[in-house]
Amino acid sequence: MNNIRDLNWSIIGAWLLLATIGLVAIFSATQGPVSEFLPNYIQNNFAKQLVWVALYAVLLYLLWDWDNFNDFNSSLWNRDKWS
Repeated sequence: MNNIRDLNWSIIGAWLLLATIGLVAIFSATQGPVSEFLPNYIQNNFAKQLVWVALYAVLLYLLWDWDNFNDFNSSLWNRDKWS
């Protein structure tokens, strides 16, 4: 499934839309004049959520390109090739 045409673009688009809406909601709730009354751990929620969205995007790419990733991984840990 390494062909980009095989991807289900509606699911990827829905994921991106939901992630964007969530990030905008967190940003708007934790920034602005109200932010001075919020504790620091709540103010940092936007950055944490942004990191998780980026990690899931990388995971999505690795799962999409699983064949190449699996070949690379097995070549690293195959002891027969090292001998």
